[in-house]
Amino acid sequence: MDPVTEWTGRLAHALRRAMRMSNPTFAEKLGVHARTVDMWRANSERRPNPEIQQALDTMLERADETSRKRFELIAGAESPTATPPVESLPDEPPQNATVSGPVPTHPTISPGAGSDFLDWLRISRTVSAPPDGSDLGEILKWHRKRQDLTQKEAAEFLNTHQSTLSRIENGTQQLTDVNELRHFARALGIPPSQLGVLMDRSGDAIPDPTHVSHLPGPVKDSQDHWRLVRRELNANRALLGHMAADLYSSDNILAGTAVLAGRGWVPPSPVMIDEITMTWSDIAPPPSITGGSPETARTLPLAADGQVYSRYSRALRDLAKPRLLDNRVSYRLIDVGQWARPSLEFTYTSYFETLDVGEPLGHEFAQAWMDAGRGMPRMADLPLRQSISDPFDLWARPMLPSINTLTIRRDPVGGHRFYMHLRDSSSVASGGGILHVSPAGAFQPAAIAPVHQRNDFSLWRNMQREYAEEFLGQAEHDGNSTDPIHYETDEPFASFERARLSGDFRVYVCAVVLEPLTLWVELITIAVISAPAFDELFGDMVLVNDEGAFASAEERPTSGIPFTADSMKRLETAQLSPIARACIYQAWSRRHELLSA
Repeated sequence: MDPVTEWTGRLAHALRRAMRMSNPTFAEKLGVHARTVDMWRANSERRPNPEIQQALDTMLERADETSRKRFELIAGAESPTATPPVESLPDEPPQNATVSGPVPTHPTISPGAGSDFLDWLRISRTVSAPPDGSDLGEILKWHRKRQDLTQKEAAEFLNTHQSTLSRIENGTQQLTDVNELRHFARALGIPPSQLGVLMDRSGDAIPDPTHVSHLPGPVKDSQDHWRLVRRELNANRALLGHMAADLYSSDNILAGTAVLAGRGWVPPSPVMIDEITMTWSDIAPPPSITGGSPETARTLPLAADGQVYSRYSRALRDLAKPRLLDNRVSYRLIDVGQWARPSLEFTYTSYFETLDVGEPLGHEFAQAWMDAGRGMPRMADLPLRQSISDPFDLWARPMLPSINTLTIRRDPVGGHRFYMHLRDSSSVASGGGILHVSPAGAFQPAAIAPVHQRNDFSLWRNMQREYAEEFLGQAEHDGNSTDPIHYETDEPFASFERARLSGDFRVYVCAVVLEPLTLWVELITIAVISAPAFDELFGDMVLVNDEGAFASAEERPTSGIPFTADSMKRLETAQLSPIARACIYQAWSRRHELLSA
């Protein structure tokens, strides 16, 4: 049959009928909203935009012979009439617009076409921060025109006035309400993150008691055994972490430590935190290794219905939930740049997406260790770990970095001191039962509303929140709030920033590493705070916080531990996590550089 010279709503509808598809299925195949297909049916002579014309060509080309003949019969039943001019697409989609749908197999590019032939492609860019809704109007306009909707039609779908939509599109009216933004995204088929709206995942951590079995039998046995291995994992994390490091080549071990470091992950000297360029990308492919990978099955218990739990996080919330467990939207590390011009690149992930790979790795190792009579497991007995052929491949699995900070109170007269924290395994999902540096926490935004995404995309601000929580006992910013933190004026953040700007609160990044047991990616950082500034900022330092308690070499826990060779020697036999040891080793081996005036 002859190719279609120009598609209309009538011909598109004929193709849908010929292929015996419902409106939603046809729309999904084309990569458009179902309402767009409804519009073609209502306005048979409406001409789709050029991108959709190409997608319809491709669908017809790929149809089987029977469907093509059926289309010829249906399309020939009526003669087409004149068509109105099409509303043109913008030359280029906005930065965060996503385009789906078929791409022609053999596209034809006209000579001298310039950039207009790219108007249907998504041009991705690396930018300095996540989407914050500041280009909302451009994104709405681009998606509206891609759906072949007039402003009036789109306003009807959105249940708003055309004048309101016009003002939003031209940037004279802002839209900040999270629920309204989600409604707009849903109605126009836009990923909410493009509008700066993050998912509220707090419900993921609510236990489901119907999954827990209390009756004797294989399900209860499976759940009891899972809890046993989990307890052994938490009780022996320090030992197991150092054993896991022995599975890897010494070339990948950071000197003087048991942590793993990829090529180029360790700077030749400590880097000030404000020297690191933070970039954002929306083009990272989904990870190939996830909590749903078949290799995780051996680390999952049975649920009450006899089926294996689908994710480790779901078993954890139901069978051994720590007090602090929340599936927060988080920042996923996807690239470590050269330290000559230090940079880190991120996209989105969630806490559970990372936990669902990391904790099964630890669980698998603990089970194999128990099976080996508490001896060294063989890699052959660790199928999940084996499946990660390159642990330093940042794109292969979700890599949410934790920021681990050794805090040093710099006092050349009275003696330097540092601070350690005993993490409570009943309170935290990972790293419990061992001494760790403080503060430490995952790199996550403090709020889900669009305006806060650029605001929170900062290693330093993440650390400030952790200092407020761990040292001062303030409530955790749970990441599901819509209330922003005003770092410039809210205390203690404003005081932290003044101390940093004056040079009294210096923060250095010493390495990017992997914790060997869970292969969780970690930033090793060191904060050096002058004694007067420390006493002013942390005069009300707490002894116990939501995640555990501070340790001290003296009766007064807030006095910390002397930063001396004797303390280094004593800590050699302490129950320290590999990451804590790495932080201490980096601080001690570089102490002259870090503590210089």
